[in-house]
This record gives sequence, C-alpha cells and structure tokens, in this order.
Amino acid sequence: MERKILKEKIGKMTEGVLAEATDMTLWLFAYFAAGSMNFSRNTWRNRIAADDFISKINYETIKNSLENLRRKGYIKRNGRKKAWPEITLQGRKRLESILPEYDEKRIWDGKIYLLTYDIPEKRKQDREILRRYARKLGMGMLLESVWITPYNPHEILAEYISKKHLAGVIIVADIGKDGAIGDEDLRSLVGRVYNLDRLNDLYGEYIKNITSGDGMNSLQKQFGFLSILSSDPQLPWDLLPDDWQGDKAYKLYKENLNKSL
Repeated sequence: MERKILKEKIGKMTEGVLAEATDMTLWLFAYFAAGSMNFSRNTWRNRIAADDFISKINYETIKNSLENLRRKGYIKRNGRKKAWPEITLQGRKRLESILPEYDEKRIWDGKIYLLTYDIPEKRKQDREILRRYARKLGMGMLLESVWITPYNPHEILAEYISKKHLAGVIIVADIGKDGAIGDEDLRSLVGRVYNLDRLNDLYGEYIKNITSGDGMNSLQKQFGFLSILSSDPQLPWDLLPDDWQGDKAYKLYKENLNKSL
C-alpha cells in the first residue's frame, strides 16, 4: 500500500477512535506531555506544524478544546512555569474509556453464545437499539435476528432486557466449542461472521508498513494500530486463524509506544 493511501486510511480510522475534537486534543496532550516539552503557545503550535499527520488540525480548535478540557476537569494547571498542565485522574479515566485496550488474556469458557430475538414491528425502535447494543458488546450478526459472541452476555443482557421490558422476546443460548451450526464448525463460522480475513489483512498491512521503514511517524504508528483494534472483537485465541497477525502488530505497537515515552 502506498504511503499516501495508508495515511489517508489511518486518518479516516482515527476519526472513529477519537471522534470529538476534545478527545483528540486530550490524547495529543498526553502524547506531547510524555515528551517532557516546555509548554507554551509557540512550542505547542510548532510541534503540531512539524507533524504532517495532524497539521490539518486547526490551532484554534485545539486551543478551544484545551479550555474545554479544563472546564470538564480533565486537565489542571501545573504550578511550575512553562510546565505542561497535568492530566487529572478524571482525564485519565476519560482516555481509558475512549481508547481501545488490547486484551492479552482473552479468558474463554469454551462456548459460543447465540442471541435471538423476535421484537414486534410496533417496537421497531427497540429492535434497532438492541442491534446497536449487540454491536457495542462485540457480537457478530449471523442472521438478521441472530447474533453470536464467544463471551457470556447473560448478565449484561439481563439488565438490558429488564430495563427495556423485553422479557420473552429475547433468547440467549449456547453451544460448546466442538459444536457446529449447519455445515460450518465454530472456527469457520466465527471467521466468516466477524470477517477475520479482512481484519487480519489490515494487521498485516500495518506490520508491513512498520517494518519497511515507510516513514510513518510515531502518531501514525500508534493510531494505525488503535484504529484497527477499535474494529477488532478480540476473540479468544482458539478461534483465531493460525496465521493471525494481531499479536505481532500489538508487539510492534508497544515497542513504538515505549520509544515515544
């Protein structure tokens, strides 16, 4: 993949990871602060201008976002002259909530859970909300009203069903890892439903561009991985393809992250 195309792709994906200007600024703030720079209007502006990946971000937008971060209590002033403001505990929690986190353990009980529902047309809005909720939980759509996930959704769905008064129209069942649906074994089924081949290709492209020395800067390397991770359901290791590239990509991401701090 050509460098220009890759950069555009990462830029579009980044919008999905950090959709709001304030969240983007908070992340950039944490990134730059880790470099122990003096904080001033000129250093902030020059650092942005020096990085072609974020040079399209309007300085005034970031300036306004910084004020918004202070109002929300995500950052606070540091008493030292020209020192970067500090990210508060609340700000760190916000970062943790908006950035995808890589799960190295992926504990699995060996089952695949099926969510099926029959919500009447007069409750169409509830049906659409449930679909969005299923996606948020990392479920994959097998059929229009059938979703699957390897992670037990009983507890969290029970709360949702009770809140929305959907008892009797939503069913959660499970099958063992040696089971099958139709002619497909579970591994093949999961690979198809979650489009793992495409996801694996994205990780492969990321690895190729990192290892080829294609001129990607630190921000591109970090957001490149996070943007892919944001669409990764992080399935149990036993269900992933034998040539899965995600773990290797994560190790390269960690190496780059440690170097930038």
